[in-house]
Amino acid sequence: MAGIQNFTEKEIRDSIGKKVPHETRGTRKTHSINLMHNGKKFEMIQLPGEHTQKYLGHKASKKLANDLRLSKEKYNDLIICRMSGKEYLQHLDAYFSTNPTAPE
Repeated sequence: MAGIQNFTEKEIRDSIGKKVPHETRGTRKTHSINLMHNGKKFEMIQLPGEHTQKYLGHKASKKLANDLRLSKEKYNDLIICRMSGKEYLQHLDAYFSTNPTAPE
């Protein structure tokens, strides 16, 4: 079982922004976004700054993967583009179909 890989904040922000359904909540350097599934909010997260090449820490990456409802391996796949936006939506459909905490 592999752990979470090191990604720059820009790589993470770009991948989530392109593939994960969301609505933007702010315009500061660290943006708050609502993650959406079938038009309903299921999580609010903070995205790192878009121009920084710093690596996001392991603890923060692990929390972000959890907020996205992804295993470490699937999180890695999402960021390095082995998982498409369509595949992520299919993953969410499967997750919320078996999880009692699905958005209302």
